Amino acid sequence: MDGAMINRPARLSPVESIALSMIELGPISVPQLADAMAREASPVSRLVHALRGRGWVERLEAGAGRRPAIWGITDAGRAALARGGA
Repeated sequence: MDGAMINRPARLSPVESIALSMIELGPISVPQLADAMAREASPVSRLVHALRGRGWVERLEAGAGRRPAIWGITDAGRAALARGGA
């Protein structure tokens, strides 16, 4: 395998790009993000956790009681958006 392929950053999928763009606007919970994306909360929750795994979003505060966690974009997430995931 080509060394350039190994070190190349992963591309953003269209849905990842939309989610990151919305999270960049300000801290948001998964239910709020799901509503904004017109999607069910469960797949959006998986998406947010995948973005967290890539270091593109972070949990800003844990939900108290039954309140959902609040998520924000990281510098790495902003960089991924800026380069278009390329």
